[in-house]
Amino acid sequence: MARNSFNIKIKEPKTKKPKREKLTKAPKENKVKFEKTKKLSFKSIFLIALFSVIGVVIVAGLILGGLYISDQKERANKVRTISLSSTPYVTEYFVGEELDCEGLLIVATKNNGQTFYVDISDCTISGFDSSIPKETQIVTVNYKGLKVTFSVKIKQTSAETPILVAIRLETLPKTQYKLGEWLDTSGGVIVREYKDGTTKNIGLVNSYVSGWIEAYNSGVGTYTLKVSYVESGILQETFYEITISE
Repeated sequence: MARNSFNIKIKEPKTKKPKREKLTKAPKENKVKFEKTKKLSFKSIFLIALFSVIGVVIVAGLILGGLYISDQKERANKVRTISLSSTPYVTEYFVGEELDCEGLLIVATKNNGQTFYVDISDCTISGFDSSIPKETQIVTVNYKGLKVTFSVKIKQTSAETPILVAIRLETLPKTQYKLGEWLDTSGGVIVREYKDGTTKNIGLVNSYVSGWIEAYNSGVGTYTLKVSYVESGILQETFYEITISE
């Protein structure tokens, strides 16, 4: 019997080859570029140093300039001298009487030339002593270390001393002024009247007059000035008018 043989070939199933995955390129790293520091030239360094020095000098100059100006202003406003514009109304005293500074005027002058009247309450007064008679006694007025003096007389009391009861102006001094003119009492005569009926004349002086400074500072107008006279502790007053015009 013939062998019936069959050559059967079994085909293996075809398998698809796996696809290769496409490799993605890695992102390029951003490389940080470092710029090379440029070296400053000698000229640049010199200029920077120069401008720095100039700046310091300017600032220092401004500071010193401000201090100098402040110092100059202070110096200009400093009082340089004082002077006696008028003495007190009373310059003769009896033993035991107290000093009376009414009528005393002190003028101060600054370094810048400006002048002003000093308040007597800001001054120190020394040298007055009425315990014993003295023909001439020097009284000193001290203002901020600057001094000026005037003299007084100390007299012995007497039972025969006449009593002053009134004063009047027998002759008027100058009464018509222009702006800027100063008080002028020359020619004025005061008559002193006493209780016993007697009279005595005395010349009018600036120190007897008050109200002038107010009139002078007020300008154009008519003003009343007061004349004060003290004798043996008794004060008597009278008045007169002046006119200031342009």
